[in-house]
This record gives sequence, structure tokens and C-alpha cells, in this order.
Amino acid sequence: MPPKPQVFKTPDGKEFTSRAEWRDYMMATFYSFKNKQNESEPLIKNPGDIDGQMFDIADCDNVTIVIMDCCEQVQIDNVKNSRIFIGACASSIFIRNCEKCVFYTCCRQLRLRDVVHSQFYIYSMAEVHIEYSNNLHFAPFNGSYPDHAKHLEASKLDAKNNLWYDIFDHNDPAKSHENWNLIPEDKYEKPWFPAGECPLAIQRTKPGSVQRVEDNSMQSFGAAQLVNDSTKVPSPQKKNNTENNKSPNKKLPVPPVEGNNAPPIPPANTVNEEAKVLECITAYGNFKAGNSLTFAAPELSIVLSSGLNTTLAEMSQEHVSRELWHVESIIITSNKEMAWAVFWIKISGITISRNTAVLINTNYNGTTKADSQWQLVHVQGSSPVAMSELPVPQDR
Repeated sequence: MPPKPQVFKTPDGKEFTSRAEWRDYMMATFYSFKNKQNESEPLIKNPGDIDGQMFDIADCDNVTIVIMDCCEQVQIDNVKNSRIFIGACASSIFIRNCEKCVFYTCCRQLRLRDVVHSQFYIYSMAEVHIEYSNNLHFAPFNGSYPDHAKHLEASKLDAKNNLWYDIFDHNDPAKSHENWNLIPEDKYEKPWFPAGECPLAIQRTKPGSVQRVEDNSMQSFGAAQLVNDSTKVPSPQKKNNTENNKSPNKKLPVPPVEGNNAPPIPPANTVNEEAKVLECITAYGNFKAGNSLTFAAPELSIVLSSGLNTTLAEMSQEHVSRELWHVESIIITSNKEMAWAVFWIKISGITISRNTAVLINTNYNGTTKADSQWQLVHVQGSSPVAMSELPVPQDR
């Protein structure tokens, strides 16, 4: 008798047998605000509504949005004339193509692109990155709600380590600050208390009062240890390195999945699984605008060699060609739940970049019998190296 399919339930009572369809429904119904205009009342997510999931905000005009909960990654796109409050984001907030807005955000990393005429009251554990943006005005986070301190702690955001004033403008090599400024303290808004006045969880600080520290926890993910090891894979080795580092075919240690327990070496019958994983990697390596996204999980995290996050949408806008050049290794856990891969991508035919990736089997149901469906959930890139500097054949 065949096993019953796993059922995924939603808070409103709907049931799905496909985890991908369940995730899509949850994202659209519970983990996003989209296409909202001229709302007379604030759009609010209360404590427990999101519970650490990703959240999207898009295509909104003249609205007030309040998120009083823990989030993973937050993406905000195409918003105008609005006010947005994000209480605790454990990783990155991306804000793109927005204008005439006021943002109150708490996150590990804030990144802005094509944002104009907007104010930011922010908490950020890393420097703030802006691209193709102007008329931006920054101040320290200035608001709270009753569970704010608890959510900051759960998101591993140290309230004392706020680099709200540390702005890196990618389009201002002269460091003229022509695209942004710090709001004078006497011009700050009154604190924003969306659930009523309460003690501030984050105290306002002066510019330069916090020393920047390296924070490797930005790379954490669900399979934390796996991803942590994937971020440590070195960049491609150049000609002048030692003999032992000359070839990209050198085997790497298998990363642990939980604690220090390495996944079992996959048996010979995983050849078909390796082909499916290779298909995902190939789709990512050759990705360009208009391609299918079936290889990518909705929560796909892409980290550049600089430590900044990016997205497939942003990658598709880059005027460079990408091509999968060489797959170094594919390792699959024996229960077919997760996979780990190392591969190289050729960029514009001139340089290559070594990448490590974590994949999950979205059809995994606790057995090895279900037909597998692999998707990328995390990719870590390394600094590109000129192909002419590599001591390996270049006609792969």
C-alpha cells in the first residue's frame, strides 16, 4: 500500500500535498503586502504572525505598514509615499525602487538600490549599502513596541551595536556624501510606537559611537552548519600558489550537517540524484533574464564575495554573461534530504568564480522512496579570478 502523501496545512484551513505550492500560498497570503494603495488604516503584522519567515512588500502607494514580529529576509520593492516599520529582521532588508517614503528598520544588513527622497530611522549591525540612490536621510532607529526587545534578542541583533550612520555609497567614489546625509538630532521625528508608547528597546546613539566589528553570523541559514562551512571554501588558487593547490579537482572535506556529524557518503545508486542536482546547478550557472526559476527555492539566499546579498532579479540586470564552467563536487546525504556542491562559473568569458551551494529536496518526506525535486537554498560566491591566471586547462 503506497504511503499517504504528506499534507501541509495553512492557518486558514487550506491543505496542500505539495510543499512548493503550500509555500507559494503562505507567501502570497500571510508573508507579504502587495498591491496596496491608499489604505486608510495601517497594515499590521502582530507578534507571531510571521515567526521568523521571509516577508515581501511590493507595489504599494500611500500606505502605512507595521511589522511587529521576527522576520528572516525582507524585500521591499516599488513603494511610494508610504511609512514602513520593520521591528526585527534577522538577516538583510533589501529596499529597491522606492520614493518619498519613511522607513523604520531593524536588521543585520540594510541595502538600498534606486531609492530617492526618503528618510531612514534605522538599526543595522553592518554598514548600510546604497546604490543608484539620492536624497536619502538617515537617523538612528527611534521607536518600539512591547515585544521589541524580545524580538531583537531572538533575531540575534545586539541593540548596542547600531551602525546607522555608517553609509557606503557605491556610486560616490570621492566620498562626497552628495547622495545622502545624517538628519540633525533636532530634526528627528517623534518616536514611532505602533502599539502604544513603551520603553525604547534600542537607545539612540551618536554618529561614530559604535566600533564596527566583523559579523560572520550574516551567513547563517536553516542548515546552519552546512552553510557555515560552505562560506569557508577558498577562492580559486592562482599560479603562484603551492603545488597542492593547483587543481580545482582537489577534493574538499564533507561539511557537517548537524553539529560535528558528517553526512554519510552517498551510495552508488545516487547517480540519478547527482544528475538532478547538476541540472539545478547548471540552471543557476547559466541563468539570465527570462529563464525558468524552478531550480531556486523561494527562500534562496545568494551571498557575494563581498558579503553582500543579491537576488536572481538583480543578477539578471547585470550586463555580463554567465556560464557554468566546471563542477568540482556534488555530495548528497544518503537519505536524499540535502546536497552540497562546489562549482565554477565563467563570467563574460574572462574571469571565473568558485561557488558553493546548499540544496534541499523539496519532496523529502522522511524516506528515500519519494521522487526527488532539488532546489537551491543558499549560494556563496568567491572573488573572481582571471582565467589566464589559472594553472588548469581552460577548454572545459
